Amino acid sequence: MTCDNLILTLLTEKERAAYITREIQVVDKKTKEKRCIIQYHFTAWPDHGTPDPLYLVLFHKHVISDHTSTENNGPLLVHCSAGIGRTGTYIGLDALHEEGLATGFVDVVKFVKKMRYSRMNMVQTPEQYVCLHYALLEAFTMKDTNVGKEEFGTIWQKILSDKGPANRQRLREEFKMLEAKKSEHDKAQYIAAKSTENVKKNRNKSIIPTDNNRLFLTSYEKGRTDYINAVQAPSYTKFVGYLTTQLPLPDTKVDFWTMIRDHNSSTIVVFLNDTAEAELVYSTSKDSFTCGKYNLTISNRGKEDMDISSCKVVLSKKDDKPRDIALYLAVTKGLPDPQVLCKLVTLISTRVSMSNDPVTVVSGDGAKNCGVFCTFANAVSSMTIDNNANIFQLARLLQLRRTEFFADFNEYRLCYEALNLYLESSSVYANF
Repeated sequence: MTCDNLILTLLTEKERAAYITREIQVVDKKTKEKRCIIQYHFTAWPDHGTPDPLYLVLFHKHVISDHTSTENNGPLLVHCSAGIGRTGTYIGLDALHEEGLATGFVDVVKFVKKMRYSRMNMVQTPEQYVCLHYALLEAFTMKDTNVGKEEFGTIWQKILSDKGPANRQRLREEFKMLEAKKSEHDKAQYIAAKSTENVKKNRNKSIIPTDNNRLFLTSYEKGRTDYINAVQAPSYTKFVGYLTTQLPLPDTKVDFWTMIRDHNSSTIVVFLNDTAEAELVYSTSKDSFTCGKYNLTISNRGKEDMDISSCKVVLSKKDDKPRDIALYLAVTKGLPDPQVLCKLVTLISTRVSMSNDPVTVVSGDGAKNCGVFCTFANAVSSMTIDNNANIFQLARLLQLRRTEFFADFNEYRLCYEALNLYLESSSVYANF
């Protein structure tokens, strides 16, 4: 595009769940001088309120990592709509983090006042002021758990050969940090899940969504409610990349397919303990069946490797456009093998690359295996886009939506094991 005397050309654009990075070439038409500008566009700040501090800190970490590694590290230009609230919060995080690392102390009040001498109302709202404090706490306590693609195999071999005390081993220490940083929710945050009309819809009464994170049904049938035991979860490139839910109960099967329709999911991955459980999702013997107001047609049934089966489902209802859905089912007693995770990611990669629709991930209780699969898939994408992966932080981002993800150490370890296998055995495609 042309802007007065300047020609702007977008060279690269990389999207993550909470931000986008763009490389823009700027050419002066008169002098022919060229300059490359890197734009970091944070997209996870809501219109009202503040983002989760973890997203903001990870974004800031990326910015300062790039900025300090470039030859021309001039001043950063920070802006938002009014240039005071979000801008002030980010500048406060950046400056106070640098000061704290250098001196061991920060004075938030003093710095905000200092900013306001230069520009009125920097850090505009009480919520932004609180967010700044939480973001600083997150930044100062964040450990470096990022691993580059080239060194991942070496790190994994060190993990395997570590014969030291179990509680001092790398993955055990990371898992302890993961447990310590889990959010705590009081009973008042589970009103919908624990209501009389909805409580029977939960397989596990202790694994339920909070009111802030639960997924709503918008076209539920008469006599039903807008509740389903499901939460949205981020992929590496989309803020809502996954719908994670429990294996439907006989009474909630119609809610499951309503969720698929309402939230435009076109790919489903299901983890089963045995093949008989598949009937809770679809018909394994009939090529067509009805579920409430929906008609479902099954075709292209197939068997993949490692007890993975697949089929095409056409979901339709009266006066509505039919929806084509790819369904993959993996029979895994307990945790899936690393090979199963790798195969599933490969199977869905093409569909994910061609669509912005969220992937639905289903397991018995909606937590075990769902968290593992989403984190592993996100790590694969991270390796491709940024040549590194931070499994610890990817797991934390999922736990923001459902604290029961990664209740067991072996789930966390499996993410490392599967990613190592994936990197060893195949090329990595950035489709997630």
